[in-house]
Amino acid sequence: MACTIPDGHICKFQEAFCNRANTLSFPLVKELYGASSRIVVPFCPNVKYFDISEPSRPVVMHILLNELLKDDFRIAKNVTYLRLYYCGMPRNLEAARDCFPNLKILMLKGQFFRPFYDLIPLLASFSATLKVLVIPRAAELKAGFNPPWYDMIYRGPSRHEIRKGMEVEEKKARENVTKAVFSACKHLEELWVGTAIRARVERREGNVHHIQYDLDLDWEVELAKRKRENDC
Repeated sequence: MACTIPDGHICKFQEAFCNRANTLSFPLVKELYGASSRIVVPFCPNVKYFDISEPSRPVVMHILLNELLKDDFRIAKNVTYLRLYYCGMPRNLEAARDCFPNLKILMLKGQFFRPFYDLIPLLASFSATLKVLVIPRAAELKAGFNPPWYDMIYRGPSRHEIRKGMEVEEKKARENVTKAVFSACKHLEELWVGTAIRARVERREGNVHHIQYDLDLDWEVELAKRKRENDC
């Protein structure tokens, strides 16, 4: 069972829930979507999947994370999958780290106004339970790959050479990011750069020995499979 509260209904729900705070409980709810779902968080002790990736609500999201941290809600310890909208606010990522000590999968959506490399030490400070990290495509990370966005450049007589060059640059940036992440995040097993490319690491004596790349995948399909198998 999943729960989503439309913004327009928040006040009604909040009033109703506050009036029944001692009697309400939704033990069957396993998924919560939206920062506004903070209203029902205390009543859902068994939530495992938490999606607060709304791009227009960074402040509300920060309030939610701090409420979770301050009140030590039961949900925080049960959540194993978090989809978070990162909008250039490291404090939200820090709060997520402190709120959810048993995360297995973290998916970051959003915009990176500073190089992604600046976030790697913070990601490395997550608990050892974090095994899978999903981040945007290399072109969105400010990690050395900045392809032109205007379409005309890909339609001219040199379009094939340009596309090939972009593919080479993207691959290089992706692999550099992957190596940096796996080197810093010692317990991480998988890194998805975008939702179609998965990198899996083989370690020897704690160090990166080999990275295997799997292409043309679909993260949402993979996530659904893991949910069915109770693997996250």
